Amino acid sequence: MLPRIFTLLGIVSFLGPGLTAPTSNGAISKLTADTILAISPQSKSCDGAPYPKECATNKWAAQIMASAFSNFGTISPGEMAALTSLMAYESGDFKYDFKHFPPTAGSGTRSMQKIDFNLEYAQAFPSLKDKLHTITGGQTAAASLSDKQKNDIVQLLIDTNADFGSASWYLSTKCPEVRNQLAAMSKGSGTAVWEAYITQCVGGTMDDSRRQYFTRAAKAYGVQV
Repeated sequence: MLPRIFTLLGIVSFLGPGLTAPTSNGAISKLTADTILAISPQSKSCDGAPYPKECATNKWAAQIMASAFSNFGTISPGEMAALTSLMAYESGDFKYDFKHFPPTAGSGTRSMQKIDFNLEYAQAFPSLKDKLHTITGGQTAAASLSDKQKNDIVQLLIDTNADFGSASWYLSTKCPEVRNQLAAMSKGSGTAVWEAYITQCVGGTMDDSRRQYFTRAAKAYGVQV
């Protein structure tokens, strides 16, 4: 268990007014600890994790991810499969919240966003305005920040349980067309849509491990690809 206090009320309050708590209906109800474990088999335990404070078990991940997905409107099986597999892959089965290989200042959260996006993500929340200003000294461009300031921004997102929402935020703000395609994912086109999400939206590269995560996620969420 991570040494952070978590309540659904705290998440909803953090994400702002007009956002809803996780619902037990529809696709979001498929996001359970067992679902996460099926997608990320190494997430059952944090025993032996290289950075224990960064590690999240499948139970912890499912709890926060369900809230984040619901609050950001990520409720279609296709979106959920794409985002869950991305986070599991990028964070090493939820063992990491910072980019350690190689160490890259300001890169982190469960989707391993670069500092430019983590700064913009943090700026999106009025509730973080004061704390963010304390970290940045009023600087609004990532290039003007020191390595410590960059890492402190990631830590702020982690401390407020926003680390599991970064992938949803990025998809909804940077790639709305791809998001619509993921939501409409269907048999025969699903793999191509997901690959476009990785290569064109996220800017990632394809490999067998990434494909395996998505294959497990699609099966877990009932997505025919």
